[in-house]
Amino acid sequence: MAYFDSTKNRAKWDIELAALRRERELRRQSGGAAAEPVQRSTEYAPRIVRMTYQDLLKEEAEASQKEPSRRPAEKVAGREQKKQREMMQNEAAQHEVK
Repeated sequence: MAYFDSTKNRAKWDIELAALRRERELRRQSGGAAAEPVQRSTEYAPRIVRMTYQDLLKEEAEASQKEPSRRPAEKVAGREQKKQREMMQNEAAQHEVK
């Protein structure tokens, strides 16, 4: 448990345990859920954003419209020209061999 070797991490854990103990005691006293929940550390808590599938699709569509095309037409044209030159060179080489 190397996590507790660090005094910083041990202090964070002690704070978290103290908060959990207070919450447990409050629940015990009230006989159920705590009336005022103890404020827990949100340092590691993920942020949850609720959205529907349709909202997600709309967001992705908007993002894809904003992004520039990954292959500019110039690069594609340059590749096609290079392929054509290579094909012509290969054909010329084949005619020379025959």
